[in-house]
Amino acid sequence: MHHKAELVVELCQFTEKSDLTLINCISPQYLDAIINAVQHICQMEISQHARPTLKCSPSFALKISHELRRCADLVQNMTLKQHDTALLQRTENFLKIRALE
Repeated sequence: MHHKAELVVELCQFTEKSDLTLINCISPQYLDAIINAVQHICQMEISQHARPTLKCSPSFALKISHELRRCADLVQNMTLKQHDTALLQRTENFLKIRALE
């Protein structure tokens, strides 16, 4: 839960939206912001001549990726129960894009 909360706080700063929730983040429109936020949290340094390096929390990126997938699965389940087709489509698109990147 701590990782997800840290990510949402960072996303609020990146997107300048203070009312952002985890369910709102499970959307294709926030995927690039999620990647940037994770890179910022991990203090990623990108060099032209070397592989990117993570200064701290190297496992955070891997853990948050798995946790976001589980959250998206839960949102998908919730939307199926509530017959919310718009949120279901958004969640499915998020999962597809996440899998491809």
